Amino acid sequence: MLDAVDPDVTIVATADGDQPVTLAVGRTEDVVAWVGTAAHTRITGLESWDALAVEDVEQAAGSEEPTDATEEPTDTATEEPTDTATDAPTEEAGVPNPAGSDLWVAEQTGTGTAEMSWTDRDGRWSVLAATDGTAPAPQLSLTWPVEVRTPWLVPGLIVGAVLLLAGAALLVLDMLTARELRRREEGAADRDDGGAATTVLAGAGAGGLTRRELRERQRAETAAGRRRGAAATGE
Repeated sequence: MLDAVDPDVTIVATADGDQPVTLAVGRTEDVVAWVGTAAHTRITGLESWDALAVEDVEQAAGSEEPTDATEEPTDTATEEPTDTATDAPTEEAGVPNPAGSDLWVAEQTGTGTAEMSWTDRDGRWSVLAATDGTAPAPQLSLTWPVEVRTPWLVPGLIVGAVLLLAGAALLVLDMLTARELRRREEGAADRDDGGAATTVLAGAGAGGLTRRELRERQRAETAAGRRRGAAATGE
């Protein structure tokens, strides 16, 4: 029972008032022999994660302490027999005070409360919690350390970091793409504005000719000027 959850366990026993409390760990057979036929409460396991399963063991039949007989017989019998017999006392047999016994491999005592730590070892071991052997048994609590296991914690953190970096990279890429698109749109708009202004100016000075007609006219004027220059040279 002591190693039901973990090899390390903290045992605390609490009694009412200032009663002496003893916690002792010994081999199971020694603890059972010490308790004997006395009434006691035995822990059988875990009822839940925060409650112990217990079993009340009553005093074995015929284990009452015998009453002392008179030292010498009397010469006279009782005057008159009674119709009904009186009940014998039913006091429960107690257990000796376990404090200081050499049967225990670990022991802790206190007033009102006692606490000890135990690490499991080879063999069958039991804990005995008692007061002075006659008062009611103290309340007992067992506490085991529980390791919270999260095998996916580190992989989850790594995957989360990778996804965060990927999201940040996509955001930056989207911002750069949007900036490049705006730059291209602004450049195209500037080129369209410049072409429209040239066409209007050219049309205003040449009687509304198209750009193609203007180029042909310019080429024709250039060719005519070359011919005039050649004729003047020939003269």
